[in-house]
Amino acid sequence: YNHPAFRRRVYKGFDFAGMDIDPMDESSHGTHVGGIIAGNDPNIRGVAPNVKLMAIKVFSGTTFAKGEFVLARSIRYATQYGASIINLSLGSPTLGDCGEFSAYMRSINSAIDEAVSQGVTVVTAAGNEGYGQATGKCSVQQNINQIPVVATNETDTLAAFSNYVNYGHPKAISAPGVNIFSSIPMRYVCNDQFCEMPYDYMDGTSMASPMVAGALALIRSAMYDDYKRVMAARQRKSGNTPMTQVLSLRDFFHAQGQRAKQQLTIALTPAQLSEQLLFSHPNIPGRKVPEGLIYEGNRHPIYGFGRVDIGAAVESAARVFTAAGL
Repeated sequence: YNHPAFRRRVYKGFDFAGMDIDPMDESSHGTHVGGIIAGNDPNIRGVAPNVKLMAIKVFSGTTFAKGEFVLARSIRYATQYGASIINLSLGSPTLGDCGEFSAYMRSINSAIDEAVSQGVTVVTAAGNEGYGQATGKCSVQQNINQIPVVATNETDTLAAFSNYVNYGHPKAISAPGVNIFSSIPMRYVCNDQFCEMPYDYMDGTSMASPMVAGALALIRSAMYDDYKRVMAARQRKSGNTPMTQVLSLRDFFHAQGQRAKQQLTIALTPAQLSEQLLFSHPNIPGRKVPEGLIYEGNRHPIYGFGRVDIGAAVESAARVFTAAGL
């Protein structure tokens, strides 16, 4: 969180591995992931460079903290303290043996379901075992409500290490995950005399997942801006007639999502609609950008809905309600 790429945009959440209030990265993984989402300095630009991050730690310097239902507690913490999108860059084997951690998996499923029911989108890394599935009884990716992300390489084909969906998950999508340049902790490159550049290249579905989390942050921001334009236009047309209150971004996607749905007379809550916009814009050979408001794109046996086209999805989000005649 001290990295110049974040410029005081990191809220220090909690360290569930060490059970303290300092979620300092001990391995560089989290810092690299954070830079992909929100890095913004002269050397890197994240997908959503002005977004705020909440740092929550579930890994020690050597291992994943499996005890005390750590991951479920961290998801609930993020939901409680205002996260709009949760990125889980941790793969399927991390969670260990099914028999030993069955109660643990139930706790994770409950936490994800609760988060999604409150308008939070949960994005996960599909895993790096090269399996023809991104699901399993021991895997956080098996939850039906989260979005697993498959990694592609520089040629826009499946990364050699990446798990893929094989029709196994209705929400899977793909994003770049090979040779990704992003931030690493300052202490790894500094000594008493000088500091080298605190950046490095990494591969993994852990790098692909924050690409999608960042895309969703942009989609939600653009949707909210369009919502405010729609409400302002209604206010102008109504003259002196009192209008429905314009909701805050948090209420629009979270606590008041159902109210927003009624307010705009739309079929889905704004949080659900933001996911549909993500899936409406896959970037695979032969894709067709929809002419209408949204559609659920064709699913591919390897790439899910395909590699997300961030620009097209955000462009649609920027006019989603005006395009619907609202």
